Amino acid sequence: MKTAEDWTGLAKTIAEDRRMGRRVPKSLDVEIFGFDRTGRLVNERAQTEDISETGCRIRTRLRLDRGDVVAVRLLGPAAPKPGLGEKAQLFEVMWAANQSDGRTLGALKLQEEKFFDVPFPQTNPPE
Repeated sequence: MKTAEDWTGLAKTIAEDRRMGRRVPKSLDVEIFGFDRTGRLVNERAQTEDISETGCRIRTRLRLDRGDVVAVRLLGPAAPKPGLGEKAQLFEVMWAANQSDGRTLGALKLQEEKFFDVPFPQTNPPE
């Protein structure tokens, strides 16, 4: 008979397999800017917690929610080499979770161009 822990582990495995790309734990300095749902201009320097070819997880103090679209630009040593991510790219907030010191956002990259100059692990091939 399955226990509650078995179902929790299965749910986690399924959620991980659903991702469009493998995530890499990577802390990069970024700038987030755009408008929140009230139309207020927002701008903040923040950090990624992990990244993938299709998105990232960001720690921020901004009050952004699911469905918000913001521009993200790499800063510091992660700043792009010429021809890669020189401009900010648009990301849609897919989920947001409150933390004691701010919020964590899961963001999906909305543009096709490569943004992070990182080799990513291969994704699982479709069966």
